[in-house]
Amino acid sequence: MNDHKLVEILKELKIDLTKIIIERQGGGSIENSTEISPREFIRFSKQDFNEGNIKGLVNSITNSKRAIDCQIDSTLSAFGIDFDNIQKSTEAVVKYYGIDILDLPYKLKLMQALGFVSSGLITTVRNLRHKLEHYYKIPKKEEVKQAIEIAELFCLSIESKTKIIEEQILVTSDGYRYKQKNKKYDLEEILFSNQLNIRLSQFKKEISVIPTKDKSKLKPILYKPVDPEYHFIIRLLLSCDDQIDFEDCLKVLLTFINHPIPIKNIKIWEYY
Repeated sequence: MNDHKLVEILKELKIDLTKIIIERQGGGSIENSTEISPREFIRFSKQDFNEGNIKGLVNSITNSKRAIDCQIDSTLSAFGIDFDNIQKSTEAVVKYYGIDILDLPYKLKLMQALGFVSSGLITTVRNLRHKLEHYYKIPKKEEVKQAIEIAELFCLSIESKTKIIEEQILVTSDGYRYKQKNKKYDLEEILFSNQLNIRLSQFKKEISVIPTKDKSKLKPILYKPVDPEYHFIIRLLLSCDDQIDFEDCLKVLLTFINHPIPIKNIKIWEYY
């Protein structure tokens, strides 16, 4: 565990959280890791539906549910979360976003807490799953068609979040920029005298927070799925498309790590 060292680093770098500068510096995509993809289950569901008989309708419902379950498990796995034995460290982000009190399976709570899908879509999926519990009832065509549409919408929603995910962001309040040659990648980097570089490694399933003070890099902090902070930062990275959402997620993260600044004073000044 890191014992909230992020607070100490922010204080040491003297980053002014009332005038934050955020630069998004690179992204990647999350690919499905299962032998049968969620999209294939949706295709199977449509093929079953087109058969038009009872067997086809029942199989279609089943494959719609499998598409949703597969999408959830594949997504969690991509971020290093064991979907068969979800780490206890995920409970903090679920609680901080007030989702722990909802009547939902835990995986759906976690998907909502991490910001993969909206609360409205989660509710729709929950209602669908409740309907599917009537195992011995012949489903109506309208219900089956709705199940396919919900499954497809659910998968598309997550794909939109993970097709291009921000893997590296820079946090600072220092308005002074300078260029430095990056020998490893043969390019010029625009840096600040004091900054935090937050990087997600999909391969290692870890997040590194790299501090720079007076142009010198300090020892990085590493967060893994066993650390509660890891999940708050994942939510932060998933919110990069919207500055307001990003600022809200940043406020939650700073609250969780017990940063002393009043939440109302936290403000993003520049966002690139």
